[in-house]
Amino acid sequence: MTIKRFSLALLVIAALSGASSQVLAQATTDAKAAAKSELNQLNAQAKADDVEPAAIEALKSMGEFLNQQKAIDLTNVFSVDFVLDSGQTIEIGGTAHYLARRPDRLKLDLSTDLGNRSLTYDGKSLYVYSPDDNVYGQLDEVGATLKDMMDSVSYYADIDIPLADLFSWANDGAPVDQIKSAFRVGRSVIDGNVTEHYAYRTDDKDIELWLSEAEPGQPIKLVIADSQAEKTPRFEADLTWLTTEVTDANFQFTPPEGATEIPILVRDATDTGEETKK
Repeated sequence: MTIKRFSLALLVIAALSGASSQVLAQATTDAKAAAKSELNQLNAQAKADDVEPAAIEALKSMGEFLNQQKAIDLTNVFSVDFVLDSGQTIEIGGTAHYLARRPDRLKLDLSTDLGNRSLTYDGKSLYVYSPDDNVYGQLDEVGATLKDMMDSVSYYADIDIPLADLFSWANDGAPVDQIKSAFRVGRSVIDGNVTEHYAYRTDDKDIELWLSEAEPGQPIKLVIADSQAEKTPRFEADLTWLTTEVTDANFQFTPPEGATEIPILVRDATDTGEETKK
């Protein structure tokens, strides 16, 4: 289904033509009615738990696009919701720059409202550096692939890497078997990129994807919401794909002058709930 985006246009045309207040009032009424009709159609699709084949094909095309990217140079502007112990939700924003070479290299520079971090994965170890404090930590034997590393440090060290799902989908393909509902929302323009907007639902996540029309399967925007959480926290990212030649030097970490190594707390391998320093 394609959503007709003419509601705002009715108001603009009426205003530019010097329309009378009655015409403007009618245009406003028509615009509201059109918007309500469009939302009702979306609600009907979302409640139907239908899986549109075209939406699944779009998800597969994204998995194929990601799988073809042996080297990745990607920047994104993101925001993520945090639910405080009090139940209040706050939004944290930031930017991230990824350099990656599949299957086993990553350099990530994060700048967020809470501080700056740099993560370097060389295929064996993960180095986490804080330029704000000039300290770093090292985790060894974190896995032989990007996916293994991300799963390992998330579980054992509570280090969650933004956009980890994208790298996972590049290895395993898009999570088609987990989809419970899927439909096309419509066409959107994001920073000059014409995109197709799709919505998906799994058992525990609501996912929205905006895929490029010019570069089939290329994700331009991603929204993931935890549908099981009481406050439904969201992660939203606008993606910009760049072209850069990456070398081994991009994934080598050398502690800056004067940097102090500090331990990173990790969960014990026996999964007793206790934490140890590493």
